[in-house]
Amino acid sequence: MRWREHLKELDHLRDGINLRALGQKDPLSEWQRESYDMFGKLIDTIDREYVQYVMHVQVTEQPERPKLSPQRLDYTAPAGPRSPPALPGLLRQPLLLRAQPPVGWQPPRLQAHPPPRPIPPVRARLPL
Repeated sequence: MRWREHLKELDHLRDGINLRALGQKDPLSEWQRESYDMFGKLIDTIDREYVQYVMHVQVTEQPERPKLSPQRLDYTAPAGPRSPPALPGLLRQPLLLRAQPPVGWQPPRLQAHPPPRPIPPVRARLPL
């Protein structure tokens, strides 16, 4: 993660950039110049690492899989009624569907304009 290191380097540069003023140089222009140079180095490093990664990739071919012919599957359900397994304590309360609002719920009232705020009294300052 080169960009994290770049951000740390920018923090170090920011901490020491004010010392450039002692050398009669503008800290802002020095910051812009050096941070631009650091960013260029970051981009060059990322490009170099990407090319190195791509050039070392080894392509392997996988053997072709045999094509499967479509088959017809028949499903047979067990005969007779079947009850679902009992879940102790989980379904004792009735299910609350999303379409049902909770008991006593009221939708919020929307107002076209909120009531005006009271204007605080103005206190006059008297000269001393």
